[in-house]
Amino acid sequence: MKYFITGQIIAVSFMSCTTPESVTDGEDSPASDASPEWFDNRIASSSDTTSFYGYSLAAASDSAEAVNISTEMALQNLRFEIDRFAEGIREKAEETTGAARYQSGEFIFSLRDKIQSLDLSDASITRHHKSNSEGVHHHFSRAELPRDEVKALISSAVSDNAFLEEL
Repeated sequence: MKYFITGQIIAVSFMSCTTPESVTDGEDSPASDASPEWFDNRIASSSDTTSFYGYSLAAASDSAEAVNISTEMALQNLRFEIDRFAEGIREKAEETTGAARYQSGEFIFSLRDKIQSLDLSDASITRHHKSNSEGVHHHFSRAELPRDEVKALISSAVSDNAFLEEL
């Protein structure tokens, strides 16, 4: 019984020390109406018939730091989407040719390394910035690279003809 009473006292004192207010205020939330129409915090990358995209949001007390972090993450997410595309091409080449080399770890690792080393400096970056009353800078970035440019980059990095035919 004394443990029950001690537990109750601890619980009541703990609850009286907590604040009933929410930690974030809805009007300063970067995912609310302040985000650009192209940003969805559930999607890091995507592609359509014309381009590949990488998205990012960074928050920092320094505006330049938020820009740098957000831009770099958007480019990394763009690279991820290109890598996903290359993996789909590899799977098609494997199905089409039936060649075991497309299943080999050596080919897969080589392909991943080549995608990681692609020069994405031609990607266009779209930015959106918002700062709140506490001095926090929220920076949204979208990196975009046209599908034709991605195919050209992959073609110059990969020398496997059957793989390139699937592009």
